[in-house]
Amino acid sequence: MRIGRAILCALLAASSMSLAAGCRGGTGDECLQDSDCLEGMVCIKGELYVMGKDYETKSGNCGVDNDMDGIPEDGDFDGSTVNRRCGVHVVKNPDTGFENVYETVLDDCDDNCPAANNSELLRRFACFVRDACCPLSAEQKSARRDWELCEDVTPDANTCEACFPSASPSPKFCYYSYADGYNLNAQGCVECRALQRKISCTKNNDGTNDTCPSLVSENCDIMSGTCLPRPACSGKWSCTSEIGFCKFEPRMALELAGANNKVRYQIDSDWDGVGDNCDNCPSQANGIECQNPAFAKNCDADGDGVTTPGELLLGNQANRDSDKFGDACDLCPDLANAENGDLDGDGCGNPCDPDEDGDGYCTPGRTSGFCNGRQKTCRGSDNCPRIANPNQRDMDNDSLGDVCDPDKDGDGIREDGDGSGVEGDNPCRSGATKKCDDNCPDVANAKQEDRDGDGIGDVCDPTP
Repeated sequence: MRIGRAILCALLAASSMSLAAGCRGGTGDECLQDSDCLEGMVCIKGELYVMGKDYETKSGNCGVDNDMDGIPEDGDFDGSTVNRRCGVHVVKNPDTGFENVYETVLDDCDDNCPAANNSELLRRFACFVRDACCPLSAEQKSARRDWELCEDVTPDANTCEACFPSASPSPKFCYYSYADGYNLNAQGCVECRALQRKISCTKNNDGTNDTCPSLVSENCDIMSGTCLPRPACSGKWSCTSEIGFCKFEPRMALELAGANNKVRYQIDSDWDGVGDNCDNCPSQANGIECQNPAFAKNCDADGDGVTTPGELLLGNQANRDSDKFGDACDLCPDLANAENGDLDGDGCGNPCDPDEDGDGYCTPGRTSGFCNGRQKTCRGSDNCPRIANPNQRDMDNDSLGDVCDPDKDGDGIREDGDGSGVEGDNPCRSGATKKCDDNCPDVANAKQEDRDGDGIGDVCDPTP
């Protein structure tokens, strides 16, 4: 729809004339408001950040956006909702905790979760001209607006946005939104990983007397737990609650990207074209329309670059037991389950594993059989089904194995009688039997007699 037609429709509406069918635009047509679009569509406008304020563009494009997340189902307006899916391929490195970003599709792309609102605004960290970290004179700062970025006027390597102790600048943004704030290194640069160590703090109900700022020091190692790094970029350390932990909150500047400088993105960790918020296997590729050669790569579950026939069958978000786990990652694909755990790590999910703890004895009520495509053999009935105990020892013959029996000698005194979580840290003494630990855990002694008061019951004390 040309701009002229959108304006004509607006004039007709203003004059109380009914809109002709030809005035309503279809997918991708220019629009000024929702009523300019065909029924079922909305006018999706761009977002701007100008001189410190947020604005909506005057005109937009008609499209279907059922989840109202600002990304149309057919965002590139080419008639297909799957051929250019939005996404950020970001994976957390388990060794370092850092996010690793591989590919991104951010503009003019299709919603990767059309039934779930899952878009986030891309923002960058920045130093503003009036912040203490900006190396401008007081006179220069007073001549600038608060919203102006320091880097815009001082593109020097020593400004706060870039730290160069290792010839590597601080990241401009992090895709992961960490509820606990961001981690800072010793130079005060933002690192894209979760807060490494939570340092306790206090503040008043009205926010005053926050103890976090007083912990800031130069070249601090946050892992010491005694100090906080001085931020190189704009932001501040603050206490999360009256009694909480210190959290760094960077001041954000919106990322500039063409005319519409507020960019929306959607996380897709396995890069299969389905966003994490609606992917039934968010860490294992099992995309959509896998039989179409153009999209087969989105179903390469093992990431070896070859999509096998088996992977194609697991694709299309296949989920034959209709639970929340797709077949590609479901450890019990033929039995609906809520947890998908695997206690013994054998690739067979707990709900369908004949021997959950892998000690050779069957989980009560189960027998040997096939599990997730292979035979598993077990015997008997495990007396500790969640803790491996191949010897099945049961000292007091109560059908509860010793490794999971809180009172293995059956004398009525628990090994952790005081409930501290540590057995034997508070043994019963001088005949006490309440709120204390069994002083002879391997020999029944209901009276807990201990004549010498050394914490070892008389029946098992070599020198009572």
